[in-house]
Amino acid sequence: MSKEYAGMPIFRTPVLVGISAASDPLYPRLRDKSVIGNFHCLPSDWVSGAESVISIFLPFSNEVCTDNSKDISTFSYGWMHARNEGQTLLNAVGVRVKEKIEALGGVAVIPSLDSRFRYTLPDKKLGETHVNSVWSERHIAFISGLGTFGLSTCLITKEGTAGRFISIVTDLKLEPTPREYTDIYEYCIRCGLCLKNCPVNAIYGTKSDTEMTGIKPCTGSAGNAGNTAEAEYGVSLKDIQKCSDYVDLSEEMYYPRYGCGKCQVKVPCMNKRPQRRS
Repeated sequence: MSKEYAGMPIFRTPVLVGISAASDPLYPRLRDKSVIGNFHCLPSDWVSGAESVISIFLPFSNEVCTDNSKDISTFSYGWMHARNEGQTLLNAVGVRVKEKIEALGGVAVIPSLDSRFRYTLPDKKLGETHVNSVWSERHIAFISGLGTFGLSTCLITKEGTAGRFISIVTDLKLEPTPREYTDIYEYCIRCGLCLKNCPVNAIYGTKSDTEMTGIKPCTGSAGNAGNTAEAEYGVSLKDIQKCSDYVDLSEEMYYPRYGCGKCQVKVPCMNKRPQRRS
């Protein structure tokens, strides 16, 4: 690692925690093809008799975001460092919460660290074009009251989009966090800056977004857009395969680190929730 990044703070406070009931009716909806797909797990798939899901968000530090903002056209080593080493810390946080639950007599599973966690390959016959995981941290955070989606499909929390999520499923019954929103894109002000920042133009706007931002709407296929609910809600389309290919390129160049995150920096929702659109 370059001395320039040694000791750079990865995360900042406050850490956000949201809780949802395992029986929340939004969980089965994630299995709809228009949202994610029938391969997505339910809380009860991880823990028999599951009662609650805990979602945790650690926001990236200002130093990490600044490093990724310096040059939108190329990869940020600081950001990739934060994504890689930061995930190690995030996993440790999840394990600590799991241990606390077990000390209280509960059962807890961290889906992303469980042996059953996997990625599903795209089914070309169904028009799928990219790999999906069986547990979407962003959607779990949405259900757990932490925020709503933006045009880039990132989740906008009250501490912004730049950061990392982890979740824990447990059979302890915990008080759910109220969802202070009714629309999946409620916190997005549709400024269009995430679209402009994307180095490979993987994020597209609809006709209404074009009128507001000047960004051309997506025409034809933009990956399997339905898997992130953009098709259903009619707000945005993202070529997830194009995005994934670019991230893969970063791994080829900087293995074992990788990442892009340009849609999460130099935007109003980078480190805070912008004013809601009326």
